[in-house]
Parts: sequence; C-alpha cells; structure tokens
Amino acid sequence: MAMLVKWILCDVRREKRTLFSRAQTSWNALRYIEGFLGQVGGWNVNRPWEACVMGFWKDSQSFQRFMIDFHDRIFEGSAQAETYDSIRIALSLKVEEMKGEEKNLYTALRQGEFLRVSDMATRVGGDLNVAKEQREVWNPALSNAQGMLRGIFSRELEHRERYLVTSIWQDESSLQGFHDQQIPRLRERLDYRRDLEQFVSRTVRLNSRWRVLP
Repeated sequence: MAMLVKWILCDVRREKRTLFSRAQTSWNALRYIEGFLGQVGGWNVNRPWEACVMGFWKDSQSFQRFMIDFHDRIFEGSAQAETYDSIRIALSLKVEEMKGEEKNLYTALRQGEFLRVSDMATRVGGDLNVAKEQREVWNPALSNAQGMLRGIFSRELEHRERYLVTSIWQDESSLQGFHDQQIPRLRERLDYRRDLEQFVSRTVRLNSRWRVLP
C-alpha cells in the first residue's frame, strides 16, 4: 500500500499568525495515532501569510480511520478554524520515495529546516512524460544533492493530472545551492513545461513547534 501525503495551505492574516501557530500545536495528538508517520509545517518564505503543513500516513486506510475517529475532536478542540481565512487540502499517494542524506523519512522530518514542494498540473496526455522525467532525471538529481535529506514524488487522489514533488532540506544554503546550480542545468536538458498546465513551487521555513513525530 502506498504512503498517503496530506498537503494543507491556509491563508492567515498577520494579526492572527500567533493564534494560528498556537493552535497548530494541538496536532501533537497525532503522534499517538496508528499509521501516522509525521507532520511538519511553517510559513511560505515568499508568501508569509500562507501557512503550509504536510503530513505523512502509512496508507489511505490509516488516514481514513484517523478522519473518522479523531480528526474532528482535535480540530474543534484547537479552535483553529477561527484563525485562518481559507484552507486548501490535497491528498496524494506516493509514486516514489527519493533517498537523501538521512536513512528514512522519520529522521529527515526530525532534522529538516526547510521544505520545498512543487505542485504540477499536467496537460492532457502529458502525465506519462512528466512522471518519466521526474523518475529518470529530477529524482536522481535531488537524491544526490547536498543537504537534501529525503523526498517524495506523489500523485493526487482526486485530480490524477496533478503531482507533488516534496523535498526536505537540511538548511537554507543547501536548498539555495541546488536551486542556483542544478535547476538551470537540468531545465536545459528537459522541455518539461511542454507537458505542464501549471507549475507552482513553495519554499517553507519549518517551525519546530509544528513538527509532530510518532
């Protein structure tokens, strides 16, 4: 069974950022739930009003059990709904896990300071090309990048034309080095935008208080 990835984006007004952050700590209760693998989050570096949270689950079944048995109790207890203006949630299943400098996802989530998430929507008929280029070119490059701790390439459940490329980074300089030195070279090799309808990348400075590990 494939790992499930939950990607959450919330727009938060400046005056409510502290309240949102405090409410986010209520999700520490996740650590005791069977099938939960970890969760991290923080503020989008380029859109500081956007809170980004990513959670990892063993499979869809364990996530659905959590939603039925525990989610509403934790959410209502946190009063977090009062702290943001909008929320977007995407669920995706792992296609491939990228190795990095850490031996597994748990240690990567524990050590990482930055999260990079690329959200790709493919054109009609372009999904096979995008998936192939991701597996054969981008995943190996990320796996060998200095400071890249672990990564996940996943496909959305409801919108099968959408993919997420998630990488966890040791620090800002490692991520910036890959962005400046490797990405331009790789893009010269690939006409990847030919097959993409939309491409949005987010860089998230992780907040240690939002980190939840089993």
